Amino acid sequence: MVATHPASVDAFLSSALLWFKRTADRIKPPQIEQLWLIVSDDLLKPLLYRVALLRDGLRNAIRVFTTDDELSTLTAAGLLERRDLWKKKLAHFPPVPAANVSALVTGIIAAAPEAIDVVQARHGFTLRYFGLPFARVRSLLGVEKIWFGLDGVHRRLLDESTRREWEALLHDLRTHRSACAVDQHHAFYRSAAEAWLESLLRRDITKLDPGLIVAPRAIVDRH
Repeated sequence: MVATHPASVDAFLSSALLWFKRTADRIKPPQIEQLWLIVSDDLLKPLLYRVALLRDGLRNAIRVFTTDDELSTLTAAGLLERRDLWKKKLAHFPPVPAANVSALVTGIIAAAPEAIDVVQARHGFTLRYFGLPFARVRSLLGVEKIWFGLDGVHRRLLDESTRREWEALLHDLRTHRSACAVDQHHAFYRSAAEAWLESLLRRDITKLDPGLIVAPRAIVDRH
């Protein structure tokens, strides 16, 4: 009987199955037809989840029992079917928490909240349009300032003299970095494709697969 941490269930079940197979191969008929597994109550669910994933012939040969502290009484436990593993509805993946940003950064995001996200850097923030960095916000002598542009060498400070260039950049991003973009050969559409995908998944992981669920091991570890 195993009465330790649930992580030991894998080793316990593997050892029991190896013993069962080797013993059954060596013994002459009538051969061993059943494998009884006896565990403490706290390991019952982890074991049942793992047994449910075995092939039918092997799973049907297994019987699972729990026992009391005195090892005097056995209680049979019903096995699970594979479909039973997925009956429990799992919580949605939590959204990525928003960075603690200033009013200036919030104002930029408001221009396209469905597309712009923020990455906190050592000295300020980087703003990305569907994963494509297009602006930096830095604090100089306690005053926040914005530098914009996709080319770091030619990045411009946002002020009244560059306001039209800033607005033109935002317009081009809306037009060309969009799933509905007409010109899919434009640099804004083709650049940083993986970052674009990452930005979508950060907002909603189920875009990867509406039926996305965690693996059986994760389900076991929750109990």
